[in-house]
Amino acid sequence: HRIDASMAKLYASEAATFDRALISTKPTMDTGHRFQIICGDSNMIETAAFLKLGTTSVALALAEHGISPPLQSEHPIQALYDISESADPHGTFFSLMNKGGSVSALDVQYAYLKCAKHVVPNAAYASERTREEFMQILGLWERALDAVANNDQKWMIGRLDYPTKKYLFEQAAKKLPRGVPVSDLRRNIDIIYHD
Repeated sequence: HRIDASMAKLYASEAATFDRALISTKPTMDTGHRFQIICGDSNMIETAAFLKLGTTSVALALAEHGISPPLQSEHPIQALYDISESADPHGTFFSLMNKGGSVSALDVQYAYLKCAKHVVPNAAYASERTREEFMQILGLWERALDAVANNDQKWMIGRLDYPTKKYLFEQAAKKLPRGVPVSDLRRNIDIIYHD
């Protein structure tokens, strides 16, 4: 697909802090140029990081075998931005090509999980340990999706970053002195959390 000038900065940018492109291409003193994928790089909790890396491994394995759910976005890069900007995983963000209609970010995750559950258990692995790790990823992935779908705060807090940060913010907001802007509190918690 051709990329017009307004969309080009969504793909790559030298600014990694405010202009959040998918890829940072900032020049550096030692290597000449940096190529850093910065989309979705904010996980701090071990479970969330394991899920991100594990589900990416599963998705790559599916792609290598030519397997994917029948979901094609009209604007995949914009869909990533729309999903990351929203706090509602049930919201409709993903416009489908050729089929009309749209699905939520959660629906997309469930569709990939369904494909993975047909392939992963019967795949050939280098070792039994690798097979067990992939099965662990599938189990945790399904548990996380179900927790998000059912708004199971008890399970999500301490395992997934966004619900954990939201909980910390809500607890701190209850103790906020009068006159202190909520936006300052949110920014401070965000900085402290990722520090």
